[in-house]
Amino acid sequence: MNIEKLYKLSICIPTYNRPEEFERLIKVLAPQIIEDVELVIRDDSTNEFTKKIVDKFFKPGGSGAVNYIRGEKKGLDEAMLFMLEMAKGEHVWFFSDDDEMRTDSIAHILNTLGSRNIDYAWINFRYDETKTAIPVESDRFFNDNNEVLEITGRSIGLLTTILIRKSAAIPFLSLAKQNIYGFAFAILIPVFGVVRSSKNLYLIATPLIINNPTLNDEIKQLTNKNGIIKNDGFYVYGIYLKMVLNMFSDGFSKRAVRAYLKKNFRQTWMGMVVGYCGEFDTPKGKRIEMLRNYWMFPEVFIAILLLSLPRGLVDRLYGAYKKMKYVVLKTNYLG
Repeated sequence: MNIEKLYKLSICIPTYNRPEEFERLIKVLAPQIIEDVELVIRDDSTNEFTKKIVDKFFKPGGSGAVNYIRGEKKGLDEAMLFMLEMAKGEHVWFFSDDDEMRTDSIAHILNTLGSRNIDYAWINFRYDETKTAIPVESDRFFNDNNEVLEITGRSIGLLTTILIRKSAAIPFLSLAKQNIYGFAFAILIPVFGVVRSSKNLYLIATPLIINNPTLNDEIKQLTNKNGIIKNDGFYVYGIYLKMVLNMFSDGFSKRAVRAYLKKNFRQTWMGMVVGYCGEFDTPKGKRIEMLRNYWMFPEVFIAILLLSLPRGLVDRLYGAYKKMKYVVLKTNYLG
């Protein structure tokens, strides 16, 4: 009888036509793949570059295990759920192919898991070498699931921040498969499911990741000739995240959910203004969606009014806001 080997940790990386970013990540990751660690790669690329990188860094007979899977592109959501099901690790850490990892990240994760009973952990990150996403002092357990919402905010939706116990997540897999959104928010169904039902929720305050967000110029390039936004923050964060949270809102306090949605909405509509002024987004149709989903917040009416003004006027208002923000930052941080 063959006994399937189980691992302490599975690192799951979905990738699609990003060989340069993928190789940058693998170069740091490969030396950290030890005996208790499994690496699962779901490659939906249209070329062989990613496969060549995997063959370059991982030779047969090496330590750890590498499960390389070539798939047909069906969206990030489906790839994530597929890897969750395929992973043989007790815990699963999802990692975006364009983010960066520290040379001691896996050792930190294994050490954390080795001495604690953790069902879900949120992993802190940096935007660059100096700016930490959430300034918290030390690793610790969350006080309760409401605090998870309060501290992580919309960052809970970032792929690379998710560390989850597979056995705790699997019961929510069927529901997730019924709600494929296409941009890695179906995976938040197991996340919110576990956060709602478990008390073993952990905050890894140490920033183990450098997050590389999609830049405005990249979004412009990804927009096709019909004007369809390929990476639409309004729907990803403003609509999809809210839809998933609503599925599990009965497990959180009303105050925590409202505070979370209000903060998320503020960031979402400001992002719409940035896109509007940057000529890679349009508010057409979104004003109705915004009103339908966030009518309970007074800010929605400010947002709709602002996005109804002529673009030239919005440009000037946004320019004045940026100058004011710079002055505040300079006063507070630069003296």
